[in-house]
Amino acid sequence: MATLEEQRRAIGAGITQARAATGAAERQAIHDNMVAKRTGRNIQNDLNALAPSPRKQAGLRQLESRGARPATSSPALNTPQPTNQGTGIASPLTEKVGEGGADTRTYYPERTLPTTDGLLVFRVKRTKTITLIDDNAAEVVMELSNVPGA
Repeated sequence: MATLEEQRRAIGAGITQARAATGAAERQAIHDNMVAKRTGRNIQNDLNALAPSPRKQAGLRQLESRGARPATSSPALNTPQPTNQGTGIASPLTEKVGEGGADTRTYYPERTLPTTDGLLVFRVKRTKTITLIDDNAAEVVMELSNVPGA
């Protein structure tokens, strides 16, 4: 009777012999497939080669060379400061006096305002407009709002 080692060797030899017939064909098929993929010999690559490519190759942006850079000024510093060209109000403002000392103010209609406890009532005339003169002798009219209840 054969030993256990001899039995195992015989089984291994039988398996190798059984695989040898089909294994060579499988390995050859795998080899041919890999060669076809690497060399581009397949139907999909052939079809793609016939169709125009929709992708465009975008160029890379040009980088500045390294090293010292010439002096440049900031674009933020190149904007000229605005100059006063007769626009706006020149300070100081003084109230305009009408002819013969007449008042140049206009007023809203007179109202009566009670105090919070209701004991007193005040008659109030609120200013609507004030006419002023600026430093350039231009007339400036200030219009004030008539805030109700205040």
